[in-house]
Amino acid sequence: MAARTPEVKALVVDLSAPFGWTGSPSFYGVFGPAITWLLQINSPASVSNSEDVEPFFGFEWVDDHILIEHDINNRLALAEAALRHAMLAILGPRAINDKKFSQ
Repeated sequence: MAARTPEVKALVVDLSAPFGWTGSPSFYGVFGPAITWLLQINSPASVSNSEDVEPFFGFEWVDDHILIEHDINNRLALAEAALRHAMLAILGPRAINDKKFSQ
């Protein structure tokens, strides 16, 4: 898994293969990309009164969603809120495990 940010000439390469909880449903591979798509069509301007129209960047790895954002104004908090809303929209109200969100 890799991602690049041309604006700052950065490349992020994930070389890990973590093994953790194995109880995620096998069909999550269908819903995970839908959640990521919903996240990536939003920006701070679409979820708040911000003028920042740069779409959020996120991807899923197995059954986890990873947000990579610049720490500008409240962009990080808005990205987390957009991810939570996307998860609720696709999977329903019992989908969010608060222990999986970093603080």
